[in-house]
Amino acid sequence: MKRWFAAMLPERGAPRRLAFVFFINSMGNGMYAPAGLLFLSRVVGLPVVQVGIVLTVAGLIALGAGIPAGRLADRWGPRGIAATLLLCEGVCMAGLVSLTVLRAYALLFLLVGVSAIAEHGGRAVRGVVIARVGGANRVALRAQFRAFGNVATALGALVSGLAIQLDTQAAYITLVLINAATYITAAALMWRLPYYPPLPAPAAARRLAVFRDRGFAAITALNSFMMLEYGVLIVALPIWIVSQTEAPRWMAGGALLINTVLVAALQVRMSRGVTNPASSAVALRRAGSVFLLSTVTIAAASALPSTAALIVLVLAVAVHTMGELWHASAAFELPYSLAPEHAHGEYQGMFELGVGVSMAVAPALLTALCIEGGALGWLALGIAFAAMGALAPMVVSWAARGREAHVVAEPTGSA
Repeated sequence: MKRWFAAMLPERGAPRRLAFVFFINSMGNGMYAPAGLLFLSRVVGLPVVQVGIVLTVAGLIALGAGIPAGRLADRWGPRGIAATLLLCEGVCMAGLVSLTVLRAYALLFLLVGVSAIAEHGGRAVRGVVIARVGGANRVALRAQFRAFGNVATALGALVSGLAIQLDTQAAYITLVLINAATYITAAALMWRLPYYPPLPAPAAARRLAVFRDRGFAAITALNSFMMLEYGVLIVALPIWIVSQTEAPRWMAGGALLINTVLVAALQVRMSRGVTNPASSAVALRRAGSVFLLSTVTIAAASALPSTAALIVLVLAVAVHTMGELWHASAAFELPYSLAPEHAHGEYQGMFELGVGVSMAVAPALLTALCIEGGALGWLALGIAFAAMGALAPMVVSWAARGREAHVVAEPTGSA
């Protein structure tokens, strides 16, 4: 345990301080995610369907926020932009408490809309902060943050469970305010990082070059599809377990717990071999194949008795998590290795746009395909994952060639 914690915790100074930013922010997210809709419906008194519509529309409006936020980070330095966006999320979160008095959809839309813009923009900008803090070790550092964040999310979920169990207005409001405090604390820690000035762009560099980088657009689209694997564990699998298998109902939550533990234990180790575009392509190919195996195994659980279904589902979640670890490692590496050093923000923003699209469509797509489609739907999803993985080496090679041509074309203008 001590050795694992030492591997997960970054070195002293800016890396460790940034790790605590991710820890505090992830713990707050873990607290609010299970209880947020309950707060808005049971305490504020807004109908669940209308709240869902507001949240969905606000999320869709915010999808492209990462690109302008990343552009600002490239021009002015990432630290201040990242801290400001975290602070903005904290203020919006605290503002939700006012809904207990006002109960206005317009105010809810304003608060969740601004918060969603800050969230999408903040994820892109924090990618730039990691690049500047981590330097050559930025991918390993990001893997450590993910492991660290998974532990924090689990701790936050425990606090959320306590509030849900109490099921009182005071408990839910306290949870919302504590979550707001985590954003503000994370913003304060971000401000304590060193100032990282913007990197000079080559004289021949084009503005918003990411929109002309077709290879990177293809990588973003491929990763966007692969991101559906997160929706498998959060959306499709719990419904499948409860409605289509004889496994104990607690496995619907147990699957995420198994995944969280494995990610925290193995993400740093699994990321060590993914150090360039070529190794990222290999990781994506492996991930696609493993996701096919996991979806077939999940589908098979529906035909088994209770104990056998439970055992098969535990194995399926473990296999799925191995694919997730390879996919995440590649997704850490590619936006860094394929982006010009002066333009990490806009490239991170484009990559996060793909992530946001996947998160937006996952609930409807996966429920239609895997729940309505049954075992054949799971098989189709697995085949699609494997096909995307098989295409990854070709797409990554295309994007890498474009990156090399970009570097060769601009060296005389470097500052």
